[in-house]
Amino acid sequence: MQDTSKYRILVVDDEMANRRLAQVQVGLLGYACDTASDGGEALQAVQKQRYSLILMDLDMPKMDGLTATRAIRTWESTLDQSQRVPIIAFSAYVHDIDMHDCLEAGMDDGMMKPPEGEEFAEKLRYWVARSRSV
Repeated sequence: MQDTSKYRILVVDDEMANRRLAQVQVGLLGYACDTASDGGEALQAVQKQRYSLILMDLDMPKMDGLTATRAIRTWESTLDQSQRVPIIAFSAYVHDIDMHDCLEAGMDDGMMKPPEGEEFAEKLRYWVARSRSV
């Protein structure tokens, strides 16, 4: 079994209820979790804290998820890092997501919200295992 306590996940969503639910679900799996309410806050967060995974909503005011992902990837490219943080499109409409646009922006995967069940846990385990610990 994976020791989840060494991983920190950032949940980015403009809806407070969605952030809180995701934060609770991530916490129940043993991961540390921070939240941001838009892409600009997410960019600021990753510049201050190392994350093992980001769950990124796509449709947000101020800075949407695709724009935020591009900004994070640009910022990461200026650093001397061997690994980039995995970013997962996190949407209630993941079946309608154009994964081509998500991948082109620098995202790694997509998943439905609300987060629940073994599929959610498996996806987090998969991506944090390919990430750096915090």
